Amino acid sequence: MGNAFQVRALKAASRLMGRPERLRDMLGAPPGAFCRWIDGYEPMPPAVLAMVLDFLADMESVAR
Repeated sequence: MGNAFQVRALKAASRLMGRPERLRDMLGAPPGAFCRWIDGYEPMPPAVLAMVLDFLADMESVAR
């Protein structure tokens, strides 16, 4: 089961991208796995989580 932090991060990144599909494509994630991650049924692989957190950090620095 994915943790709440991962789900919140993925949903925040999806909102910033405009659509979850755009984030999924950016991450190169299979559709089924992406759905399990964003619904909290499965944790993201560490490398994918790092990409999501890097994206969020980049967006935060642009917003300042």
